[in-house]
Amino acid sequence: YCHFGLAAGLKQELVNNPSFCRLGHLSIHVNIDGVPLFKSSNDQFWPILGMVHQQSAEPFVIGLFHGKCKPKNPTEYLGDFVAEAQELLQDGLLHERKQYQVSIAAFVCDAPARSFLKQVKQHNGYHSCEKCSQPGEWHHDERRMAYPEMNARLRTDASFNSRTDEDHHIAESPLSVLPIGLVSQFPLDYMHLVCLGVVRRLISLWVDGPLQVRMPHNVRVSISEHLESLQHYTPVDFARKPRSLFERSRWKATECRLFLLYTGPLVLKDNLPSELYQNFMLLSSAIRILAHPCLCYEFADFAKTLLVQFVEHFAELYGSDQVVYNIHNLVHLPDDCKVHGHLDSFSSFPFENFLGQMKRLIRKQNQVMSQVIRRLAEMSKADKKRVSSAPLLSQEHFRGPLLSDMCAFVPVHQFKKLSLKSCTVGINQGDCCVKINGIVCVVKNILSTSQGSQVIFSEFLQTDSFFAYPFDSSRIGVFKVSHLSNELKIASSRDIQLKYALFPSSGKYVAFPILHTSV
Repeated sequence: YCHFGLAAGLKQELVNNPSFCRLGHLSIHVNIDGVPLFKSSNDQFWPILGMVHQQSAEPFVIGLFHGKCKPKNPTEYLGDFVAEAQELLQDGLLHERKQYQVSIAAFVCDAPARSFLKQVKQHNGYHSCEKCSQPGEWHHDERRMAYPEMNARLRTDASFNSRTDEDHHIAESPLSVLPIGLVSQFPLDYMHLVCLGVVRRLISLWVDGPLQVRMPHNVRVSISEHLESLQHYTPVDFARKPRSLFERSRWKATECRLFLLYTGPLVLKDNLPSELYQNFMLLSSAIRILAHPCLCYEFADFAKTLLVQFVEHFAELYGSDQVVYNIHNLVHLPDDCKVHGHLDSFSSFPFENFLGQMKRLIRKQNQVMSQVIRRLAEMSKADKKRVSSAPLLSQEHFRGPLLSDMCAFVPVHQFKKLSLKSCTVGINQGDCCVKINGIVCVVKNILSTSQGSQVIFSEFLQTDSFFAYPFDSSRIGVFKVSHLSNELKIASSRDIQLKYALFPSSGKYVAFPILHTSV
């Protein structure tokens, strides 16, 4: 184990991102997870990662464990981190003669890591739910633990500390000495719970499940072909393009998220039986609300109602034995959003990306710890200052449409891409759909003029709801659009309100607001 230091990581973040220096309070997220290093051995890292709870922040390494299995003693593994965290949470951080208050907002981990840190029963145990005291029901034939009830008494930080449910605990958590809530500050991570858990289970049931819910082979082929046809329309905001259902075992979490929130409602609409499709739309709509930076606060209770309906309907369709840990915990997800914000503000996605980058620092199978320590030391010395900049224009061209009076803005330079704060707008098929002045538009050209960066666009003249169940899709900004105007208009890049994923559907298009990035 090598301890890099929480204070050292925070100071490096203050150097890399000068905007953090204006903060008086550094709120951090902590992530702990295992990552296998090689296919031919059991070598694995168990890093302790931290990240300042700000939109432009990036993870940093607090500590790093290397071994053939996960750390056996959590108290020993977390000892250095806990001791340093105690000091920082109490006394704060002094950097360049300025004092910063430090707090831990959340531990963002998957279920096995949370049970390890909190020293509670694993996710397949009888008393494993971290949010309520419902005991599991063991289904011997399927060898599966189910949690069909949803009205059990909720756990609280106080009840956890006093061990009112003794069957839930294995031992004393080494984190219990820190001033944190071991229930409230351990939110459920939707990357593992929903994307890799629930979405994968649904697809497995449709492909390999009981006959009454299994898709015929020709339907699987039709859905797969439809998914692959959407690759050209997928924005660059998504790390991976849609893939066939026949490759579902290789789908990453980002692909499952893309399917749940964007492509799934489209490709399943005429291929799933109506009851199964409506059940899927309950899940998709609720998660879209909880992933929305604004709607998650106002409609968290409504999203919980939808998720309760989903779980109840799911049990009727697929069997109560299928209401496993991930399915059951969907009903607790809105409560975490009330405390921590929208789903992407406390997900494992940025930490998983960082783990992949860290894994690529290894060049050979011996002395892996030394390799990573050296590379991380080199990276910390490099100039990595991240400053907010003006919109970045790239890929200049000379054949885009211009307005008839553009000579008034001489000189005019045309570009194919416009990089905003956290998304990229382009004139290509996948990145051209945006919202300007409340209207769904298609960007036709991007300009640099004496008035700054501007976009030439056309508006869709007709917008309708895409779905009506479980509610009108226009309430969450999802539209079926058509009749693109021939009239060209111009606006400043500052007028772009959000970006859409625009997919073809029956001669029209469906516009989904992209949630994990914002303009």
